[in-house]
Amino acid sequence: MSVMEVIAKKVKVRTAHRGSAMKLLNCLKDRLSDEENPVEKFWLKESIQSMRLKIVLLKTLDDQIIELLQVKRLGVLKSVSRKKLRMVIQ
Repeated sequence: MSVMEVIAKKVKVRTAHRGSAMKLLNCLKDRLSDEENPVEKFWLKESIQSMRLKIVLLKTLDDQIIELLQVKRLGVLKSVSRKKLRMVIQ
């Protein structure tokens, strides 16, 4: 698999995770703004934890994509250790 194919795949995965994070965020906003139905504490804690996990995942994907773009831009696959490249690709 070429570097560009890996980048495209990671971008698609990131887009899907960002979409689900935005959906969760909108759900949280709607539930918190609804004055008639109070929010359950457990649901709120679980939702906040899910958002934190999504943020970490998105940051990780961003870092991996940036690193792959740098590798592609520099065209210096030889200087990047194969082990590190495999970690980023996975």
